[in-house]
Amino acid sequence: MDLRRGFQWPRLFLWRPSLDNHAESGRINRSMNELKRIALITAEDWPELSEDDRLLKAHLETEGFAVETPVWSDPSVEWDAFGALVMRSIWDYHKRFDEFAAWLEDIEAEARRIYNPLSVVRWNASKAYLLELETQGCPIVPTHLARQGQGLELAHIMDANGWSEAVVKPAISASALRTKRVPRAEAAAFQSVFERWLAGGELLVQPFISQIATEGEWSLLYFGSGFSHSVLKTPKAGDFRVQSEYGGSTRAQPAPAAFRKLGDDLNQWLFEKFGTPLLFARIDLLSIDGKPALGELELIEPYLFFGSEPESIGRFTRELRRLLDNPPRG
Repeated sequence: MDLRRGFQWPRLFLWRPSLDNHAESGRINRSMNELKRIALITAEDWPELSEDDRLLKAHLETEGFAVETPVWSDPSVEWDAFGALVMRSIWDYHKRFDEFAAWLEDIEAEARRIYNPLSVVRWNASKAYLLELETQGCPIVPTHLARQGQGLELAHIMDANGWSEAVVKPAISASALRTKRVPRAEAAAFQSVFERWLAGGELLVQPFISQIATEGEWSLLYFGSGFSHSVLKTPKAGDFRVQSEYGGSTRAQPAPAAFRKLGDDLNQWLFEKFGTPLLFARIDLLSIDGKPALGELELIEPYLFFGSEPESIGRFTRELRRLLDNPPRG
């Protein structure tokens, strides 16, 4: 506001007759009610959301939001009836990616506010984004992107990079599905599986980072431009997967300074790339020779560990309100 011009009353109060005032007021009230109708989108196997997201749903309802939990693949859902769509427990999208991609096209035409934005979702769906970040100077877990038709054997990829043990997984994946740890001595025996997986899409081949088994993996959570909290995820003895379904455990803990610095830098980079703060971002980091390296950016449907930090749901809700009050232009 330019204070030199002084305050100007809205035209609504100066020129419109009372009937128009009532009509306009009704339109505004309807618009506000629509904005407060929130979809926390889930999957068929999680109709009641995850335990963590049930905490979010309960909190949003105490804040005056009408919260529903539609399944993304349900064709009967009228997505344009919601004030905002927030992707949460859609943990099967990677198994039905063509269908998911078509659904993104549908909701892009119907919905007004989608979090995170679809440009972010499409970019983040394939972990090939790691190679883009590497070109920007971000330390990542060394990554080879294997494509069908290259004719490379897994053993050759490992030898060319000097890796005695590798982790192979799809570029579009989640929850450690089809993630295999392969010693060099077993690469030839695994080749037929490698080729079968490759026929289904691009694969990431990375060195096995032994520190994940001994030191775990950090998840740093950001809501908008602000840091919220961090957790340390550790695998069960004898495993390297930190997910709870494989016996991994989680505890809230402040991240080391170097890890927090990398997380802050990455969140700022995301803002600059997409032109807006994201409703949520989970940045997964691990240690390589004592220094932080990016494992993954989780920007579609990450577990946000609300239960590990009581104040985090309030931070999330404030950022959601800020985004609803300040819709993107254009």
